[in-house]
Amino acid sequence: MSKTTYVLDCGVNQSTLFNSKTKQVIKISHDEVLELHKRLEPNSTLICEYAHLGCDRKPLSLSQPFTSDELKQIYNDLEKNSIKLKLFPQQSTPRACAYSGLPKLDENDPVSIYNLVQDFPEISMMNPPKDFKPNKKREWSWHMKDQINYTLNLARRYKYLDEDDENTKLIKDLLPEMEIYLSSNAKDAFNLTNCRYKSSREGKWKAGDVCWNKISMPQIYSVLACLRDADGNKRMDAKEGGKLPSWKFAKKYLIGMTPFHFRGGVARSNLYYHGMKNYIIRKAKEDGIKLKGKKRGGFFDDDGKTFKEGTKFTKEEDNCFLRHRKNYNHAIRELYRFFQDRLSVVDAGLPE
Repeated sequence: MSKTTYVLDCGVNQSTLFNSKTKQVIKISHDEVLELHKRLEPNSTLICEYAHLGCDRKPLSLSQPFTSDELKQIYNDLEKNSIKLKLFPQQSTPRACAYSGLPKLDENDPVSIYNLVQDFPEISMMNPPKDFKPNKKREWSWHMKDQINYTLNLARRYKYLDEDDENTKLIKDLLPEMEIYLSSNAKDAFNLTNCRYKSSREGKWKAGDVCWNKISMPQIYSVLACLRDADGNKRMDAKEGGKLPSWKFAKKYLIGMTPFHFRGGVARSNLYYHGMKNYIIRKAKEDGIKLKGKKRGGFFDDDGKTFKEGTKFTKEEDNCFLRHRKNYNHAIRELYRFFQDRLSVVDAGLPE
């Protein structure tokens, strides 16, 4: 049985193919990609960016090299020859390039992807899609995400603390329950652990009052916005029988907790780019590890080709990052289910 892995990178006019057994990189035409099943060993694995072999070319966009019919034929030919196709998230390609330390050249990109996948086998890769038409659930999620973006953009004007905002009112009403029922991890993730004043200031606040500037309101509000609109009306998912969006639906479609997310929206930006990033830096600092100014793949200079030394995580730093990322993801899930349960209680007419 072949253990050979091939990595394909499709450019504008030609493609680059890396063979893990021979360590050779060759240039092939797009027409040759269509015949790739004849070139590769049976029982081997082919890795390619999702954007290249997972997305079909649209009439108004030529950034994808192949049509839906051509891709389906590629999938079918590879399967017949017992060649496994795995689609790599293109958002991780810069990380792969930085990790490998190779110059940013077309012939190096597939080698870089191979090196990253070998050293980090837990990287999530997608199987080929069965169809290129969005299903009804995905189409509905796009509509919901647009509405969530609208809700969050309105709230952002007042730093998510508008006294007339129905979602802000609900968060303030439910805060005592959050302090009781959320886990210590979730409370820490959203800065609810030490959010009350310890002493009074005449004319300003009393000891025990909530210091709202300490709380991660943009992130808490973003979770709630997946369940309620700007007027406080519950978002009922027509594709789930008119119920509140399930966590499974919200995780995949509304927040985009996947390496294959596209146009993640304001909620994802608030939770990941702002909330999670600062949380991980803070928790790593508590562990005696400095992550600020670094990232998993490191940074490149302005030319986009020269790697900046000292900006890439070490193995210890990467493990630290993964540990706290997992904790933050669990906190998002816990808060979502907390709001979901509370809104369901109100729906049922039960005492609060």
